Amino acid sequence: MEYPVLDSRLSAIAALVRPGRPAVDVGADHGYLISYLAAKGIVPRGIACDINPQPLEKSRETVRRCGLEGKVRCVLTDGLSGIGPQDAQEVIIAGMGGDLIADIIRRADWLKSPQFHLVLQPMTKPEHLRRFLAREGYAILLEQAVRSGRFVYTVFSVEYTGEQRELSPLESFVGGVRKGDSPDTSAYLERVAANLTERAEGLEKSSGREAEAAEYRQVIRRLEQWIEEGKA
Repeated sequence: MEYPVLDSRLSAIAALVRPGRPAVDVGADHGYLISYLAAKGIVPRGIACDINPQPLEKSRETVRRCGLEGKVRCVLTDGLSGIGPQDAQEVIIAGMGGDLIADIIRRADWLKSPQFHLVLQPMTKPEHLRRFLAREGYAILLEQAVRSGRFVYTVFSVEYTGEQRELSPLESFVGGVRKGDSPDTSAYLERVAANLTERAEGLEKSSGREAEAAEYRQVIRRLEQWIEEGKA
């Protein structure tokens, strides 16, 4: 059976999917990931979702090319609308902003059960997603940094526990990346430090934003310490 070849980002996402459980890929685009998981027998069946017809047609083409019509169905839908607990236990939401991922999860109350496992990969605003998950009672079990081309992203393994909490600024911006065993961890920390430095410099030029800038500087100092330790 033919199956797609995944790049480093999609491979990192696939590695966190729990085997033997039906899966849904939200924003599936070309359908490579869900087709790979089904073709390899990692998931018994899958759903490729997308809000736009053109990307979904790419998914259909991939499914047909891989001979997976009996294992993967393609659904035109907004987020998880029309998808329910009977359809999937593994929920993959990747390749979009952290704020959009949070909104998709917010609109799917059925995810608030430990029987469901989420694999999330924000392209932007991961700090927004981390704060949302913590406030809503979701726990990030594992974070892995992954380099794709000239960019470095993070992939979350998430489960609902019901324990709600507020994150510190350091937890919001770094999460559990440092605890992961990815070779791309230092590169991810360097990217976060650079982004926060840019934000802090902008705030320091604004009247009345000194306290916020100082908070960023504190996080940056800790990041720089970790980066140096990683090089030792």
